[in-house]
Amino acid sequence: MKKIIFILLSFSVFTAWCLVENICSAQSFTLPLPLDMGPRALGMAGAFTGIADDVSNFYWNPAGLGFTERYGISTEYGISNSNTTTLPASWGTHFTYYYPNGAITALRTGTGLSFSGIPEGKNINDIFIFSQAIPFSEIFSIGLNLKAFSPNGGETVGYGADFGALLKTQYFRLGFTAQDIVAQIGGRRSNPVYRLGAGIGPFGTVMIAGQVDLIGMGEIPEMGYVFLPRVRTGIEGWLAEGRFGMRAGYSIIPLSMIPGLGPANFSTCGLGFSIKLKYFSLDYAYTIPVEGTTADNHTVSMTFMWGKTKAEIQAEEKERLEAAERARKAEELLKLASFSETLARKKEEMEAIEREKLSRDEVIQKLKNEMEKVRADSATMAHQIDILRIELEKMKADSTALSAELDKTRSELEILRAQIKKGELVAASEKEKALALEERLKQLRQYAVVDPLLKEEIAKQIAKQVYIKETPEGLLLRFNRDFFFKGRTMERVAYRSLDVIAGALKKYPGHAVTINGYTDSIGNKKLNMEISEACARAMMEYLVSRDIPEDSVFANGYGPSNPIAPNTTKAGRAQNRRVELIIYKK
Repeated sequence: MKKIIFILLSFSVFTAWCLVENICSAQSFTLPLPLDMGPRALGMAGAFTGIADDVSNFYWNPAGLGFTERYGISTEYGISNSNTTTLPASWGTHFTYYYPNGAITALRTGTGLSFSGIPEGKNINDIFIFSQAIPFSEIFSIGLNLKAFSPNGGETVGYGADFGALLKTQYFRLGFTAQDIVAQIGGRRSNPVYRLGAGIGPFGTVMIAGQVDLIGMGEIPEMGYVFLPRVRTGIEGWLAEGRFGMRAGYSIIPLSMIPGLGPANFSTCGLGFSIKLKYFSLDYAYTIPVEGTTADNHTVSMTFMWGKTKAEIQAEEKERLEAAERARKAEELLKLASFSETLARKKEEMEAIEREKLSRDEVIQKLKNEMEKVRADSATMAHQIDILRIELEKMKADSTALSAELDKTRSELEILRAQIKKGELVAASEKEKALALEERLKQLRQYAVVDPLLKEEIAKQIAKQVYIKETPEGLLLRFNRDFFFKGRTMERVAYRSLDVIAGALKKYPGHAVTINGYTDSIGNKKLNMEISEACARAMMEYLVSRDIPEDSVFANGYGPSNPIAPNTTKAGRAQNRRVELIIYKK
């Protein structure tokens, strides 16, 4: 920062000294250029010093390069056609490479239609310009041009410097340029040109500009040192999201106001348009003579750009941050979903515990109610309870005996059939015995058959979760304990399946249910018996809580007995951990 301040102070002192020298020196002149540069500026009649936001900043205000954020190359060609025979045509062209805060330009101007000048090598001016800007903030910048002159095809050489400053906000701009404040060709110094311009953009896409130029003319007899004023005004508007621009402007040198310089003014009108894409722009300007001149100018330039602006980098960074934020929120949502799932599972477990508690509370309440009835009529109630207990034990015994009798009858019938087939029994009495056994087997099978509508009601709702099969003992419903139980507690899916079974039993009455619990052979046999009985009783108690009569539901625990698969494999042990419901007619 100290180096920058030192450079600025040194440059200011040197500039002041050069101004004094230029004003006091009789060997001064105004550096001639046949025409101004930059079609976008010329379309606004040159009212561009306060705007300064394209490649022609090297000519109008080098401080505008302080707001350049991309790289690019630009080429331009302009020609001035005179409608008289006394003034030859003049032209100008330049090639510029620009980069953030700076540019390098090679410029050639001349008269006549020959690129080499008329005569050969004459009336040709080559200028090489190095431009650099220093932005002090987002709204203020200063700039410097260092120039090398080679007029008349290298007949002599010279140097020069320009200084510019620019204040740029969203709706207002103010620029100043001191052109050729340090310029010398051969033994003569150039007269300076001062430009002060402003721009107002109240509508975002429209810019209104005004500018005053003071052109140093040197010492004029009887007038002293003279500055020639020039007033420029212009307006610019952009359409199609900034892709197409139009502009117009007016410029006047009021010669009639300066004694001795002439009665007429010198004025022109400028028109122009631009086509601006992301990496390419095309600009054109047409300068029309109005008063005091007969020359009209055509200027066209093409610019190719690359790189990213701060706004684009910020947009990409914003998009990256937003994507990261979206990813973070998605991760949080996943965590929240996982937490919600865990919470729901815990809630189901709590509901299961609560239902188990409620079912137990209901049983306790029923027992309390029965106890109250017993207290009211103890003798009668005791007798009824005894009868119910006897009938309950009898039904359990009958169920067990019936199953044993069914197995025995089936075995005897198979033996008789085998003997009859071999011809070992031919006596009529034995045939009668076989027929009697077969009739008894039919009666037992009829006892085991359940209502088809009840089977259909259950199968269509829980067939996907529960194994269902008709057996001689009745309709078998096999529940896998690992799926329907967590330890000795039923999972929520078990309650839903038992709700379906309870609904079917109430819809089609006259059936009883035997519930048998089983385990695998791993672990303590006594503990396995307790687990199997606890699981069977849990299902029995829930069915009773769903209004299925207690004398129609029986629970047994068999532990590792009656395996349906080998206990030597993990899959086999999983199949053996089960609870089976057998539904049969009373």
